[in-house]
Amino acid sequence: MSCRAFCRLPPLWTPSKSCLQHNVSRIGAASWDRINDALVSWAKEQGLEKGEKVRIDSTTVDSEIAYPTDSGLLYDAIRKATAVLRRSAGRHQVAFSDHCRRAKRRVINSRGMKAKREWYRDLLKAARLTFSYALAAAERLEQNGAERTDPLLQELLGLLGLMQRVIDQTRRRVLKGKKIPAQEKVVSIFEDHTDIIEKGGRETGFGHKFFLSCGKSPLILDCLAVRGNPADASQTKILLKRCSRRCGAHPRQANMDGSFASRTT
Repeated sequence: MSCRAFCRLPPLWTPSKSCLQHNVSRIGAASWDRINDALVSWAKEQGLEKGEKVRIDSTTVDSEIAYPTDSGLLYDAIRKATAVLRRSAGRHQVAFSDHCRRAKRRVINSRGMKAKREWYRDLLKAARLTFSYALAAAERLEQNGAERTDPLLQELLGLLGLMQRVIDQTRRRVLKGKKIPAQEKVVSIFEDHTDIIEKGGRETGFGHKFFLSCGKSPLILDCLAVRGNPADASQTKILLKRCSRRCGAHPRQANMDGSFASRTT
């Protein structure tokens, strides 16, 4: 009811969940920041918040992805590239072969087997072939006058970069037995912005790290999304400055757990 009134929708008319989510996702980070500013300003005018006391903590918001495995990432890359190639063929003459069935069989066969390296080699071969098709399609689009701003060309170029990284990390990790630093890993083809969040001795998460600051009331004064998995202590000064800017005064008291403390802060 509140959403309907805010959007000035007709009585008893309710948008579907997909329609609502589609429109919410169109709101950019800058717009959300301005909305939060407006809410905090209203709370100050109503006397609900003064910004004198703040509580700060971090949390992880998980991405909706399957648990990342080398074989699964290669299969997803092949599937997505093949789908994009089919759309490219509708506009330009693009030659390619569909290796999705072959890749799916290799993914199933590579699970829990001692000789899985042989299956991985064939899976990598299918991924390299699909990569070459996508590269040729991107070159064909550019030759036919497609601009860099063309959505299809942008999707192909972005996918090529992801596929190259996934192929490289699988070759290094599975075939050569090397360890890949967390900051270099790709954990999803469809949600490529996903970060690896290590939670100390707890389970590793895949998503994004957020820092939330709230005041005396339950109102969220500030929300900061960061890339990667920075230490809480490295963000302490930044978070306090953001609260000062948003509330117009430095907090008199700040409550946070021990992970935000260090010799420098």
